Amino acid sequence: MKTTLKSFFILSLFLILSQKMLLAQSVDQCFKCHSDMDDEKAALYKSDIHHLNGISCAGCHGGDSSSDDMDIAMSQEKGFIGVPQRTTRYKVCVNCHADQNKMKKYGANIPTDQFENLKESVHFQPTYNNLGPIADCITCHSVHNIKKVKDPESKVYPTRITALCGECHSSAEYMKNYNPSLPVDQVSKYRTSVHGNLNAKGDPNAAECASCHGSHEIQPVKDSRSLVYATNIPSVCSKCHSDSKLMSNYKIPTDQYKNYVQSVHGIALLEKGDLSSPSCNDCHGNHGAVPPGVESISKVCGTCHVLNMELFEQSPHKKAFDEHNYPECESCHGNHLVKPATIASVAGFTRWFP
Repeated sequence: MKTTLKSFFILSLFLILSQKMLLAQSVDQCFKCHSDMDDEKAALYKSDIHHLNGISCAGCHGGDSSSDDMDIAMSQEKGFIGVPQRTTRYKVCVNCHADQNKMKKYGANIPTDQFENLKESVHFQPTYNNLGPIADCITCHSVHNIKKVKDPESKVYPTRITALCGECHSSAEYMKNYNPSLPVDQVSKYRTSVHGNLNAKGDPNAAECASCHGSHEIQPVKDSRSLVYATNIPSVCSKCHSDSKLMSNYKIPTDQYKNYVQSVHGIALLEKGDLSSPSCNDCHGNHGAVPPGVESISKVCGTCHVLNMELFEQSPHKKAFDEHNYPECESCHGNHLVKPATIASVAGFTRWFP
């Protein structure tokens, strides 16, 4: 009986010690040591999505994070690379994020084609001083404090992404190295728009930079692959503005796209490929988007239809429209469903003048 109890005690002790040894081996000793030193990076990494999913420092920096011996932990034989070089640091991210099996291992269902999209984008072009791509994973997602995209603390969360893009795109000093002709007032214009005002109030559903330009796949505006290329803009705007559930929150109709594609403007642009024909942003603006009001609608139409605007302003209708506060061009021609002027359509104008 004593022998049995003694054997049971030894076995139990062995199992407890074994579990403790395994636990010690599983501890990220790199993180533990840097935390003990009050390292700022370790403090940030504590809430990083990778740390929360059990990925050690060695996951990006290489080495052996299970050892508290610095020589072993940072041994090149163990794959230690230290701080990844600026020119190729994106490869560390790609190592997992382009591998479907690795992503499934951590229960992540996010796409694994981000790098393929990024490679084809304008941001993956080399920097002017050949320090790697203009923007890579770290540029936007950060380093040790990466959060889920849907986390309000994430740098790429809808209400924060405008400030992120503005770090580069609002700097004339920075942008002149790549495209000196590109305006650097997009963010300030956006803040004056309907979308920008809602975004500033914390509405994550209001359109922001990525909503229109995309994220990993961004192309130059004049590239036909760009989401904001002239012929692509109507469908991009339609993603939100044809969504009845989403638009019900803002009391906005959802038939604009359906009407536009049947209009003279939509047919010219989408069917005939006439890039001079107006799309959504030509009338509503892009970064400074606002619904044209009574005072502005004729000026909006007049940017293309200059002669018509001049004739109207000299006509007796101008005074009558001003007195009754009618929205000028739109009163007779409509807005999204503009049709060619015919005798039949003229007969309908009497609805404004009973």
